[in-house]
Order: sequence, then C-alpha cells, then structure tokens
Amino acid sequence: MTSGDFDSDSYFELVIGTPDKNTPPISIGPDLPSAGEVYILSGSPLGLETPAQRGPYFGVTDFGRFGASLAVGDFNGDSHPDVAIGAPLDSLNFAATSGAGFVLVVYGTSSGIPNNVVPAPPIVSQQWDQAALGVECSWGWYWRLPRHV
Repeated sequence: MTSGDFDSDSYFELVIGTPDKNTPPISIGPDLPSAGEVYILSGSPLGLETPAQRGPYFGVTDFGRFGASLAVGDFNGDSHPDVAIGAPLDSLNFAATSGAGFVLVVYGTSSGIPNNVVPAPPIVSQQWDQAALGVECSWGWYWRLPRHV
C-alpha cells in the first residue's frame, strides 16, 4: 500500500496492490492466476470511499504479481503525483526475458490518476523491464523511492 493526494482535494487516496489476485484475461479465457490488480480508494472528509474510484489496473501474465510493490512520486515533474506499480515476475509485452518483472508508471493529471489503465496504454504511462534498460536483475521486488511531503 501507499498513498497520495492525486486529485488535489487535500484528502489522501489509498493505493492497494493485490498481487496474488486472479484477474480476468485480456481476451476470452480463464482467469489469470496471481496476475495481480491495483485499486485506488478516494479520500474524503468522512475517510476512504468504497468501492474503489480508480482501477482496477490489471496484471497481464500468470503469476506476474502486478501490484507487489507500489510507490508514489512526481516522476515527470508536472506537480501531479504519479503511481509506480511493480510486477516482479511479469513479462513486459511477453518479452523473451520471461518472468524478469517490470515497472509501470501511471502519470497523474490535474483531475487525478487515469482510470482502468492496462500495461500498454498510450501517453498516460510508461513501463520498463530489464531488456529495455539493459539491466540484469529482477525488477519490482523491493522497489522504493524517497517520499516528499
């Protein structure tokens, strides 16, 4: 879990990763075991609102564990908080480095975090894996950034 005020209303939203959740497939077929999902609960004067107002954001491969690590920060310098989602055993675009893991960054806007982004959207996000960066380690496990308050 992590949190941030994504919609600039002075109430923090809660980002929840469920890396062991079975998720629906992208096309027809059975659920993907432990593909993972991420939800965002909106903050309000009365506390957190349910059901989740943003998400779910889905993992796309069996046992990828999307949402196992989460971080919030202004990664693109636009003054809007962004969310980084780690999937330590997933494969970006079903790459040859199967199970190498990847990180998806969903960029915030003046109206908050975009809803229902899957790994492969247009401009609202970026994603990296070890092949993209030439890194020879697994991504997503204990990924953490300093928090600015």
